[in-house]
Amino acid sequence: DTDPSNKLIFFLLGSFSILILGAVDDRFNIKATVKLFFQIVIAAGMFYAGIAFDDLLGITLPPLINFCVTVFWIVLLINAFNLIDGMDGVCAGLGVVSSLSLGILLLLLNQPIKACILFILAGSCLGFLKYNFHPASIFLGDAGSMFIGFIIATLSLSGDVNKSAIISILVPLLIVGIPIFDVILAVWRRVARRILN
Repeated sequence: DTDPSNKLIFFLLGSFSILILGAVDDRFNIKATVKLFFQIVIAAGMFYAGIAFDDLLGITLPPLINFCVTVFWIVLLINAFNLIDGMDGVCAGLGVVSSLSLGILLLLLNQPIKACILFILAGSCLGFLKYNFHPASIFLGDAGSMFIGFIIATLSLSGDVNKSAIISILVPLLIVGIPIFDVILAVWRRVARRILN
């Protein structure tokens, strides 16, 4: 296994990298393919640092499948949170719920440091919500939304979390639920516009 201190260093580097990528996109509006490429590179770096699924629902994954699933998971959550940032308060609100839920689970699994990071994220999102409800005065942008997705994606890849029976239900719900939630919001926005117009 990778040394925990090395994992922490890569986690911090990955967090900083995804924040910079989002900030650059907010400023210069880079192409989606370029942004996706760098997201995959950052996710791959997390895998090689030892932040990976390894076991999924009690099944040990072969290295190649483990790599693909890990990268897919991280990139999926980064973009899922990015996509739902189209409506005031939604992304930050979901960030509060997701980080609190995962933080409590990690605390129960005796991983206080990771839980503390998630509780700090939840508190930050909660404080941000005050200024992000309609009419919003500040916005997460790609930097904020992708950062939230990255933190939740990587910290959910703890070995003890993967082996938890709770996660066998929670992970599929997160994978399917966030994009579905975005679709529901998109439909709701269109219906609301038609009613108001």
